[in-house]
Amino acid sequence: MIIIKSITCILLLFILPILIGSSVFDFLKLEKSIFKCLVIGMMTMWAFCQIVSIPIIFFKQSFLFVVIILSLIYLIILIYGFVKKSYTYLYQWILSLDKKVLSHNNRTLSACNVFGILLALGSLAIVIFLFISLQHTDADDSRFGVNIVDILRTHRMFITDPGTGEIIGHWYGEVVRDVISPWAVFIAYCSYLLRIHPTIMFHFIVPIFIYLCVYSVYWNLSRQLIGDEVIYRGLFICFMTVLNTYGYASVYTSETFLMIRLWQGKSIVTGLGIPLLISIYLSIYKRGVDKRIIVVLLLVEIALAHLSGMGILIGALMAGCYGLVYGILKKSWREALGIWVTAVPCFIFYGLSIFV
Repeated sequence: MIIIKSITCILLLFILPILIGSSVFDFLKLEKSIFKCLVIGMMTMWAFCQIVSIPIIFFKQSFLFVVIILSLIYLIILIYGFVKKSYTYLYQWILSLDKKVLSHNNRTLSACNVFGILLALGSLAIVIFLFISLQHTDADDSRFGVNIVDILRTHRMFITDPGTGEIIGHWYGEVVRDVISPWAVFIAYCSYLLRIHPTIMFHFIVPIFIYLCVYSVYWNLSRQLIGDEVIYRGLFICFMTVLNTYGYASVYTSETFLMIRLWQGKSIVTGLGIPLLISIYLSIYKRGVDKRIIVVLLLVEIALAHLSGMGILIGALMAGCYGLVYGILKKSWREALGIWVTAVPCFIFYGLSIFV
């Protein structure tokens, strides 16, 4: 039974995001790698969960509608990928992990490259071990867990006060943030499909796959900042791990959230969302703005809004600031406007939070 559960978890939270990401990159005709597909695929899954769940929550309909509609959307994206043959070379990505990992002329990996890969994998293993052994729980943990269990038991979303157990006539306080950023709905969706208790899902299983996304972003950032040398990229990831570990100074630092509180949506925003946006903005600075990258940014912004109200604020703030900097440096306010457009979903969700 454990083996079957493990396989289904890998299929839903690793293979499915890669396939969805591959379909998205093929649809947008962008260069892809297994790392990019994993991250953007996961962001796409969260973005569609946000788009689907918000109206169903507002009309106080059954959670089963989210399960059915979301599953159909994922299935349609997968079918598109098969029709377009997006997965033909997937096995090559898995074997090589990244086109630049192999040395020149496809020769065997050099000792330096192997050492760089081992540094990256070792850093990832250390962080996962620290998360499992040092994981922090608090009142937010209880509220989040109660919301998910209530969704699975009643098939209703955010109609119960997690503190008192009473039915909520109107949303108020922290419940409003849960309604606008229903991260608990995605965890409930995974728990429902996999038949795994939500506490195990959000405290153990989901964070492991999110760490894979975080280090995939680090791997891509290392190429943009350092270059293609695998040994230096491995050292960069090792350095990032040391920084994150060193930043564990209190329960309120962003490094602490990444290391021991990754089950929280705001932790994923700071640990994964911000580095991902930085990576995309660096790519925009080098290659310019076009409609394809705007679509990717829109998916990321909606996904961050799904994770936390902090994602709404940070997403809009980063888009606004970078658009301003880009317009000044590149002297292209038209392209800067394209970057600012990606913050529109953030303002929409913030507006909804005001009128709830």
